[in-house]
Amino acid sequence: MKEVLKANRVVVLKDGEIYFDGEPLQLLKNETKLREVGLMAPYVTKLTKAFKEQGFRFDHEPLHIQDLVKQL
Repeated sequence: MKEVLKANRVVVLKDGEIYFDGEPLQLLKNETKLREVGLMAPYVTKLTKAFKEQGFRFDHEPLHIQDLVKQL
C-alpha cells in the first residue's frame, strides 16, 4: 500500500471490472471498498481514524506516520 500513497490516481479491479478509479486518499478512507477487494488500509489511516473518533482534528489527512505525529 506504500505505492498507493505516492500515486496521484488509483484504479482497482474486481472480477475484471473497474471497481474504483480515483484519488488514493478516497480509497484509503473507505474501509468497506478496501475489504471487498482484499486490501487493508495502512496503519497510519487506521490510527488517524481512531484519533478522529476521540475528537482530534487534523489540518490535512496524514499519509505518513511522521505527518501524523507532527500534527498531534
